[in-house]
Amino acid sequence: MSKNNIYIDEFKKLGLPVVFDNPYACNSKPKKIIKESSEQKLTFNIMANKFVSETSIIKEYKIWDNAIEAIFDREYEADMIKSPNHLTFLSSLINLQKMVYVYMNDYLHLKYKKNGPENLKVWPHNLNISMPKMILNKKNITHAMIIKSIIKISKNKYKISANTNVNGITTISGEALIIVL
Repeated sequence: MSKNNIYIDEFKKLGLPVVFDNPYACNSKPKKIIKESSEQKLTFNIMANKFVSETSIIKEYKIWDNAIEAIFDREYEADMIKSPNHLTFLSSLINLQKMVYVYMNDYLHLKYKKNGPENLKVWPHNLNISMPKMILNKKNITHAMIIKSIIKISKNKYKISANTNVNGITTISGEALIIVL
């Protein structure tokens, strides 16, 4: 069985049916939808003075008991020669960290405000990334996360384990330490 089939099975077990155009997007009714309208900006360089800039414009988060999905658009600029306009894995990691933050706020019944004070710290570790091809879409990209486990370590510390998928292409699985502030 492929890794992708395992993710589909996890969605089905959680009662989150898959949709025809993206086997990782949830189409059952979420318990909460957060209209976000925020930006995540990333600028880096591989070659000296040849920059890549990517902005993810988060539209909304959909939250289920054991899953979260982000819907976003993106903008991409590169000084590098023949650099295709694609979603970078770095942007996917940034988005994943924010998804964990939003999900854990809901899970812990904390008040999440996109411009409010921080409630948590999210420290990802043990990540496994598979990016078999580039994501070239610019609009309505989906990043879905299935929660495998949440373990309370101490009064204000948790460990979360999850599998994620971006637009049915890039998969990221791993764990993160959550510290409640």
